[in-house]
Amino acid sequence: MFELDRNAWCLWVVRLLVCVAASSTAAATSYTFTANGNASGDWGDQQNWSPSTGYPIVGDTATIPNGKTCLVEQANQRCLTVTVNSGGILLVKGRNLTIDSGMQINGDLQLKEVSNVLGRIYFESDIQLSGSGKVDARVANGLGRGEFLGSGSAYVYIGSSLSVVGSLNFYCWVTNDGTIETDGSDVMNIGPTSGSTIAVDGATGVFAASGEREITFNRASLSYGGLDWPRKLWVKEGTIRLTSNCVCTNGKWSVLIDGGGKFIVETNAAFAKPLTFSCGTIRLAPEVTLVFTP
Repeated sequence: MFELDRNAWCLWVVRLLVCVAASSTAAATSYTFTANGNASGDWGDQQNWSPSTGYPIVGDTATIPNGKTCLVEQANQRCLTVTVNSGGILLVKGRNLTIDSGMQINGDLQLKEVSNVLGRIYFESDIQLSGSGKVDARVANGLGRGEFLGSGSAYVYIGSSLSVVGSLNFYCWVTNDGTIETDGSDVMNIGPTSGSTIAVDGATGVFAASGEREITFNRASLSYGGLDWPRKLWVKEGTIRLTSNCVCTNGKWSVLIDGGGKFIVETNAAFAKPLTFSCGTIRLAPEVTLVFTP
């Protein structure tokens, strides 16, 4: 009799665990932002979402539709994927938004610093940023400084139709097939100034310095790629600076320099390895002078 009771009890436990697992799986929710809650339009107010039974958390998906502005301002947030539709805005103000898979950005993802705390996209494994919209951290728009921060060697992938512009830190490995650009008085850092070196690659990506300021490659490795890849470092008006901690590992990177711009390669005894562009193009505007020194 005891054996029968024990077997029945074990069967009940197994069924319970199956139910719990099923409930956990079913708990993932697809949310659409409605801005029906408090006036601030914050992510963490469940009344701002449909369904209004909660707000996006780990494992969930979120959509920001046309004409809506969603703020990550009151607390750090996390979800699986985010879609920002054309005409929609997702503004991360002095908080972390952790993404576990990717973002489809056809509207605007805006990043803003508040009280010295950056607006940050954080990820623990590789994520993809796709779409035809913009990641905006421009000082001229009252935004910046923003940051992409990855754990270990986690990559952020920038899709071919996506534009990333403004005062930003990329403290993560980067695959750029889109356009990453400074504008106006923006300053962009690719790689940290200390610690581990990040990898920078991509087939068709452009790093473009416009306006008055610069893109600085710190501890960054401009990685190997196909010899016919059309990626480039483009100095429009501003400055692209390769610090003494930046290395080039047999990659082809075309360098384009237009009038008024500067392409600076720093040197000192701590240079990790020779910075060599074994092929590619350095294009100069007619009024530009290129000087090589030992």
